[in-house]
Amino acid sequence: MRKLKARIFDIEAGYPEVVLNINDAEDMSIHSQDRVKIILNSKRIVAVADITRTFVKPGEIGLFAEAQRLVNAKEGDVIEIMLSEKPKAVEYIKKKMEGKELTEAEIETIVKDVVSRKLSEIELTAFVSALYMRGMTMREITALSTKVATTGEMLEIDKKPIFDKHSIGGVPGNKITLLIVPIVAAAGLTIPKTSSRAITSACGTADIMEVLAPVNLTAEEIKEIVERINGVIAWGGAVNLAPADDMFIHVEYPLAIDPHCLLLSSVMAKKYAVGADFVVIDIPTGVGAKVNNLEQ
Repeated sequence: MRKLKARIFDIEAGYPEVVLNINDAEDMSIHSQDRVKIILNSKRIVAVADITRTFVKPGEIGLFAEAQRLVNAKEGDVIEIMLSEKPKAVEYIKKKMEGKELTEAEIETIVKDVVSRKLSEIELTAFVSALYMRGMTMREITALSTKVATTGEMLEIDKKPIFDKHSIGGVPGNKITLLIVPIVAAAGLTIPKTSSRAITSACGTADIMEVLAPVNLTAEEIKEIVERINGVIAWGGAVNLAPADDMFIHVEYPLAIDPHCLLLSSVMAKKYAVGADFVVIDIPTGVGAKVNNLEQ
């Protein structure tokens, strides 16, 4: 373990990353893209290491925005750093890349490592790509849905029964949620609608709703709004509902892919997390949509 002085860089890397001077990295046998454990007071995270000759000096560690927020570091703080072992989930990702079925325990390990940010973007992309090419059995999808939901926050809304709708998306401009939710709420039914940001199109439901009203709501705010006016449209990522799902979306978007097994688990995890009793699912079909025809 080594102690280094923190340098804070207001740069969004998309993942917790730190920068080490090459002299310190060589002394600790750390190579570029290795995982390192960062410790500040009682906070511990795993980050990916980048190596530099000039960006930081020997004895310093540069923290990009994500890493800085997670440990609440300030300029000049003394950070403890050590090499971290590779997560067990990497073995299971390779197993899925080979087309083998994952056990429930293996899926749970992957989801937990995703949520705790132990996997790099490269490894996360490999997992999503493996699902796109290899798919999942219904047993795997069920396990993935449950684990994605239970690793995040679960909404507790007293007004029952709870209704929900979900569109698998893929058709730009097809934002019927903005019509359905107020209609259902006006009819006296409870509909706490959490939506995602864009995955394969330019704008998701949460992105469009944000033009009209804030969507970054806490669980308490969602509950208060729903119990007052029956319905709400909020971004699921802000409330920590199914957090692994938003991390999957983060790597899906640049590739413009949405594996069917991941799509299904995403829908069911979110509905489970809000406690939905009745769900209507919209599946647009046709050329250019995620589902090409009714048979599919």
